[in-house]
Amino acid sequence: MPKLNQRIAILGSRGIGLPIAEGITNSEITENKVIITRKNSSFSEKEKEQFICYHDNNLAVKESDIIIVAVQPKQFNDLIKEIRNELTDKHILISIVSGVNISDIESLVGKNIAVIRTMPNTAIKVGQSMTCLAFNKLGENFKSLVQTIFNSVGQTLLIEEAQFPEATVLCGSGPAFVFEFLNGYILACIQHGFNKEQAMQIASQVTKGAAEIIQKTKNDPALEIKDVTTPGGCTIYALVEMQHAGLNSALLKGIEIGIEKAKKLYSKT
Repeated sequence: MPKLNQRIAILGSRGIGLPIAEGITNSEITENKVIITRKNSSFSEKEKEQFICYHDNNLAVKESDIIIVAVQPKQFNDLIKEIRNELTDKHILISIVSGVNISDIESLVGKNIAVIRTMPNTAIKVGQSMTCLAFNKLGENFKSLVQTIFNSVGQTLLIEEAQFPEATVLCGSGPAFVFEFLNGYILACIQHGFNKEQAMQIASQVTKGAAEIIQKTKNDPALEIKDVTTPGGCTIYALVEMQHAGLNSALLKGIEIGIEKAKKLYSKT
């Protein structure tokens, strides 16, 4: 596959911004060094070697074609106001900021440019993010390009923007739910005689293996459960007890509450 020749700038290289930059760089999908910005703190020697590092957001915008905004929601408006004079119709503006709608971004920019909303998650740091994408009318011209960028750090899914409150919880918050399950699994391993290192290995590999089965076979998990259980066996007894304790019910209710909260946050923007 030919490499991208567009210059990518990531404004805000704290939090998720830096893993995105690292993922793009490690995937070697672009022939240019990624630009990263950081307003009020220094860059490490490793970062200076790996990226083009600026404290000036406007300079980063001038020298780039694709801009990924990775700041906190409370910083978003001020950042767009800071850079909008440098934005032109050549730019592709990608936001990973939760709670800010495409129409809000367009109004703040005040120019007709391609705008894309994304919802990645923290697994982006290991190249395994589930990233949801939505585009404005101009942004639709760059679907393939944007998917190429985010497929380099995981998988992408095109959704309607109206689904972003749900995507915020199911994709953005999703790793936390899996970590909570893993934490319980690790405790169970330790309770039954395995040390912490062994417990973490068992829990993480079991989870990874099960996920890969679903990804590769596309089978319903319920079908895979049948292959593991035997009549009167230990697996079915354990599963029945988990259901009596409300495992699925707790997961569904927790996600429902999270989405209700996300919708309230989005309605304030």
